[in-house]
Amino acid sequence: MLKYLVKYFYNSIITIIKKILFLDNFSSLEKKGKVCNFTKLKIIPKTTVILPFKLGRTIRGLSFRKNINKDPFAQFVLQMDKGSSKKDLIKFLVSQYKMEKNLNAANIVRLKNNSRLSKYPAWALTMPWDKINIEDKFLNYPDIFFKNRYKYRLNLRKLKHKKKTNFFYSIENALSQFYQTKKLLYSIKKYGIKNSNSLPKINILIDGGKWRWCMTDEGNHRAYIFSINGSINFRCEVSNVIHKKNVSNWHNVKNGLFTRKEALLIFNHFFLGNKCLRGLV
Repeated sequence: MLKYLVKYFYNSIITIIKKILFLDNFSSLEKKGKVCNFTKLKIIPKTTVILPFKLGRTIRGLSFRKNINKDPFAQFVLQMDKGSSKKDLIKFLVSQYKMEKNLNAANIVRLKNNSRLSKYPAWALTMPWDKINIEDKFLNYPDIFFKNRYKYRLNLRKLKHKKKTNFFYSIENALSQFYQTKKLLYSIKKYGIKNSNSLPKINILIDGGKWRWCMTDEGNHRAYIFSINGSINFRCEVSNVIHKKNVSNWHNVKNGLFTRKEALLIFNHFFLGNKCLRGLV
């Protein structure tokens, strides 16, 4: 509770300061992806920002505007929005799960020669700039994922005593995703986009004088739905600012999971928003 209050007051104070200094809005050049004199003061981590979707990237590294059709989860949301049946939507997700199930982390990011990545399943993948080791994610992610999915489908209790990783690519997971997305889509269509203290989290990517933003693990369903329904801007919280020039200091480059060249390749694809570089789970 104390941690939440500290974060809330910090965010509130910075937001007020931004308004006083006229730093709460982006200029026309910034909205085109240019880094200007005061841009860095507007994207301070842990603060609220309103960003243009045209500069956004999904958690899978795809442009919300130009390549959203290449993102399998975006396809799922789009088909739901168009009124596809529950049966067809579940079938689609399960077919995607089936393809991903036998892939490893190296396959997902198209780095077949990365022997360390190839030892881990697709769901354990971490990005070069993430601040978590792949070993830790492999150990902890199943519990986190299962707990998150569990609240969207009550009959998941039957999986309680089974291996949690079996849940990743199961029909039960597909059902859980279906019910969560359907509920959120209905709410947004009926009540509109509501302000929330629990904002989606994004990373800012900076390459010299240009910037983009990409989703983290938090708030993805909202991002897909807002984008598909034509939202121009996205209210969110900055999680981290990632500078391309600092590649050698990124956590998973320093620990040897990615080479500098591999990390830059992934960063460049995210920046361009042209390749799907993450699985569905």
